[in-house]
Amino acid sequence: MSYGYSEDLRERVLNYVDAGHSKTQASQLFNVERQTIYNWLALRQLTGSVKMRRTGKKKAHKIDTQALEQYISQHPDAYLHEIAAVFGVTAPAIGYWCKKLKITRKKKRRFIWSERSKSVKPSEKKFPRLPLPPEFISTSVASTSKSIELMPVQEEESVSSEKSQGKKAVATV
Repeated sequence: MSYGYSEDLRERVLNYVDAGHSKTQASQLFNVERQTIYNWLALRQLTGSVKMRRTGKKKAHKIDTQALEQYISQHPDAYLHEIAAVFGVTAPAIGYWCKKLKITRKKKRRFIWSERSKSVKPSEKKFPRLPLPPEFISTSVASTSKSIELMPVQEEESVSSEKSQGKKAVATV
């Protein structure tokens, strides 16, 4: 990364040129390019100073941070894309500013862990498992699918006779 010349050197070179010396002599004496001296003269004429200008683009701030903080405090459960639509920016931009302003976007919990029973799973709480009637439970398990068939059980004699003949036993209703 290259750095610009110091402000002190710039002023000394321009004072030397203002004293009546040529730009070529100044460039040889101070070991800078002639074009650099021309650039410094143009900068001084334009701004009145020889300070280095900031290079690169400045980041555009489209979001009013106070308005963002106020909106989030009034709408704590709003999603990033909803907030982005209000401010006319993208959802990642809202996420960036929330992080910069140290605003967390965690949602409120809807239940209290201490009240939950540790032995009961949440899925069982909503839909408790009921025992199946014995006529719907089959003891035969298909070797390929490894699942239990939930069909009415046929008589044991017919199933065993089909097995002895080498056919797969298929339960039909």
